[in-house]
Parts: sequence; C-alpha cells; structure tokens
Amino acid sequence: MAKKKIVCTVETFMEFEQLVNKIYRDDLEDAHLDVREKKAIARIKEIYGRKKKEVRARRDANMDQAAMYASAHRKELFGDRQSACTDIAKYGFRMGTFEVCPVKGYKEKAALQTLVDMYEEGYNGAREFLSITYKLDKSKICDALKENREHWISEFFQITQTESFKVDPKPEKKVGAA
Repeated sequence: MAKKKIVCTVETFMEFEQLVNKIYRDDLEDAHLDVREKKAIARIKEIYGRKKKEVRARRDANMDQAAMYASAHRKELFGDRQSACTDIAKYGFRMGTFEVCPVKGYKEKAALQTLVDMYEEGYNGAREFLSITYKLDKSKICDALKENREHWISEFFQITQTESFKVDPKPEKKVGAA
C-alpha cells in the first residue's frame, strides 16, 4: 500500500496551536463517545442477558428431562444407531473428547511435581509425560543491554524506540470536559 502524501497547510505558530487544540478536543469527544457507547452496550447486554438467561434455563431444564428419558429408553429410541430425528431436530448421545485429570485425592500440581522428581532421580520414563517451555524475559534482556553487562547478549538483541507526535492535555487545564 502506497504511503499517503500529506501537504502541510499550517504556516504560522498560531495556526499550529489552534490545530493542536482541535486535536485535543477531538480526543475528548472520542473519549466521550466511547463512554456513551459502553453505557449503551451495557444496557443492551443487561436487557438481552435477562432474556437469554430465561431461554437457556428453560432449554437446560428441557434438556435434562430429554436426556433422562433417552437414557431410560435408549434401545427403542436409537436401536443400534447413535442418533435419531424428530421432524425439526436431531437428537442423540455424543461421546466427548478424552480428558486427563488427576486421580481422586491427587492435585494436578502435585502429580506434576512427582513426575519432575521421578525424572530428576533418573527415571527417564517420566520425561515422556513432561514438556518444558522456555520464554524470553525481555525486561531482563533490556536491563542487561542498558547496563552494558553480558556483552554477548548484544549479538542477538538490541533496544529500539519509536517516536510519534502526540497531543495530551495540560495537567492543570481540563478543556471542554464532556
């Protein structure tokens, strides 16, 4: 995509100050519109949330009843199939995905620690069930580069910083607060 060519029409310092003030007022209006939008969305979500809650509660109650009936009459409803149909809906039992969970009385964190301990003690069979994840600590890399320590790290990383023009309110002045 070609870069948009901009021609500067600002010729005086006074025009520049007026332009900066317009930018700040536009930012205020945008923030005000964001607040109004979020309030409107919250009201809509509240209204529809209540309706959806009622519908889902009714559906869930009906689903419980249908599941109990289907469980009790599985053979006559399905025969050797997994599903059947009404004139507008398909129904049946669906197998879920496999899920690994700790044995009763065991916490996942404790099971993980046991596997790590087994691996560290030389039982290599435990390694098959462990995965190790590495992540860069960019704040420490940045500190090392700034302090010029660990010189070798600069072969792999550098610090960059971008600059962009911005307009912010003066701390002591609140102009046109909405």
